[in-house]
Amino acid sequence: MSNKKSKKQREFEAWEELDRLLEEIFCDRRLAIKQEEIEQDLEAYREERARILKDPESTDPEELEQLSKKLISHLEFLKRSEHPKAQSSARMLEIILKQNGILDLHKPKSEEG
Repeated sequence: MSNKKSKKQREFEAWEELDRLLEEIFCDRRLAIKQEEIEQDLEAYREERARILKDPESTDPEELEQLSKKLISHLEFLKRSEHPKAQSSARMLEIILKQNGILDLHKPKSEEG
């Protein structure tokens, strides 16, 4: 009887391990999709900023504002994730946003003076 119980226990542990691995794969996949979105939004931000520098009259500053907000939203998403890859991505994105002055423009009210 105890042999049967240990077999069930091993089976249960195997299912738990499979569940953990599937969750890890799911998190990695979701993170990969988010990374792709972030890269696209960063590229769009760079292009819009270059357009504004080249010809300020023909561009829409609202577009740059919307892209900035999207990038901040991505950063918040990454910071909330407990996944190690998300945390390192958050640090990199935060550096990029600081270098471009985006974080200064969109500080939450609680952080302002």
